[in-house]
Amino acid sequence: MPTLIRVDLAGIRGRRNLGKERLNKIFDETIKWCLYAIVFAAPFSKSISEIGIALAIAVWIAQKLLNRDLGLAKIELGVALAVFVIAILPSFINTAYPSLSIKAFFTKVLKYVFLCVVMADTIRTKERLKDLLLVAFLSIILITLDGYVQHYFIQVDFLHNYPSFSARTEWMDKGFFRGYPTASFPYPSDLAAWILLTLLPLTCVTLFDMKRSGFRYLTGSVSAALFYLFFLAKARGAWIGLGISMLYIAFSKRKIWIVL
Repeated sequence: MPTLIRVDLAGIRGRRNLGKERLNKIFDETIKWCLYAIVFAAPFSKSISEIGIALAIAVWIAQKLLNRDLGLAKIELGVALAVFVIAILPSFINTAYPSLSIKAFFTKVLKYVFLCVVMADTIRTKERLKDLLLVAFLSIILITLDGYVQHYFIQVDFLHNYPSFSARTEWMDKGFFRGYPTASFPYPSDLAAWILLTLLPLTCVTLFDMKRSGFRYLTGSVSAALFYLFFLAKARGAWIGLGISMLYIAFSKRKIWIVL
């Protein structure tokens, strides 16, 4: 009789462990696809990104509670994140609306810090990292195409129907003017800022980390298209950011020819 009880208990534990493994797999896949959706939709859909962030964080917390695991993955940018949070704290001293500032701190700042933690905890293999980078690359291609279609063909972007900035589609004293491309962003400066965030990493990967292959030529072509779109946006402030970034890359990689 005691033997039967022990066997039954072992069977119950086994079924519980199996159910826990399945639930962990569901949680893991949900977080992974949320991160992919966030990366892909970030340039053109705030709602998709916000829903993805909230769902990823909620499921990640649920998974931690299920496994009774309070440990956090090591984050390579942990020091940078800490400096980022600390640099924001003094703004609470001079704020005219303390309640709004505190709310923004918890709903905006800490949310993105949590997102970095979730991403580091979930993207833990080279295969997942490659998938995430591929999703980001597809998003870059989409926004680049949107910017060129807007500027050269229909004068509105096909994602939000934003018009080209300052475009003159009817004949005036100064003639026609295609305007400045904005792609899925309201203003050219927003597009230029996004291009800075994507162009430099993509170019560095193409120049320094890839072997000669068809994919390298593809990333190089997209980088060139991004740079020309950046030029068309005519955002003067963004050129300062580009120059500083190129100087940093040139000296950190010891490739002075980049700035010559």
